[in-house]
Amino acid sequence: MNYLHVGYPKCGSSFLQNAYFTQENGFCNLLIHAPHEFRNFITHDLLISDSMSYSGKMPAITEHSVFKKNIGLSAEDFITAPVDYSLLLDRWTELFPTSKVLIVIRSQPDLIYSWYVQLINAGYFRNIHQFTRELMWDRQRSIWGRLDYDSVARLTIEKFTDVKIVIYETMNTDYSGYIRDLNSFFETNAVVPNQKYRETPSNTAVLVMRTLNSLFRHGYGLPMMSIQPSYNVGPGRGRVNNVILPVEGNRRTNIRKWSKRIAKIMPKFDRKINNRQIYREEYEDLFVECFGESNRRLRDLTGLDLGKYNYPGV
Repeated sequence: MNYLHVGYPKCGSSFLQNAYFTQENGFCNLLIHAPHEFRNFITHDLLISDSMSYSGKMPAITEHSVFKKNIGLSAEDFITAPVDYSLLLDRWTELFPTSKVLIVIRSQPDLIYSWYVQLINAGYFRNIHQFTRELMWDRQRSIWGRLDYDSVARLTIEKFTDVKIVIYETMNTDYSGYIRDLNSFFETNAVVPNQKYRETPSNTAVLVMRTLNSLFRHGYGLPMMSIQPSYNVGPGRGRVNNVILPVEGNRRTNIRKWSKRIAKIMPKFDRKINNRQIYREEYEDLFVECFGESNRRLRDLTGLDLGKYNYPGV
């Protein structure tokens, strides 16, 4: 069996890659378990190259034991990659035409807020309001334009026979049911402990990181055409494109470390403040206007109970 997990980011992807799509459970994730040339092909060719520069030459699988596993890809940025999603699906069908495809979705306001915090970790420094405006302004290329879930579902179903859409929120409300759904779809009996893989920073830590990011620019805080570090574009970009780059510094690591330290000694003013909920309430009408109709169409298409988890407009 072949498989493809296309995203979304901030929908339990680290959990899936580290705990579910493992070799112990009979999976081979080409992004993690295969040799480096597979990572280079996926990260720097498959997901980002336009039609003129795409090679389409995936490295050959030479290790015979791999063929005993379910070979595929779990990459949360598949949907949000700079290349058109439909084109990416066509590329994957050329490689593994009978893949089972998994899409994990999340209520759009929560996904955007978590995406914002992740980009703070990667150098972004503006506030959530400016971040939202920037995503909307760049809808044609940003994640904002990929959050019409029904359109993503229909595009995927057109290309593949076996497509599973899972609600991320069920991972927290019914973990055993969440794993049963995955096992049923992938025809396996994986036993996966319930554990978190990435701790969400506190409001204070986010504020400190934003401040330090604005003072010591790195990653997504650099000017538009700047060379991005490997933690944003994946390791090996310079090597693949034959460009000698300076050794990356420790600015990001130091900022994250000091943000945590400073947050621990600052007054705990954010314990009773839920910035995520404040954001959701403040932008409720906007998300309903932008994604309500799409969510209702997805509900009608799949029968998923989106209203139970407060998806906008449902």
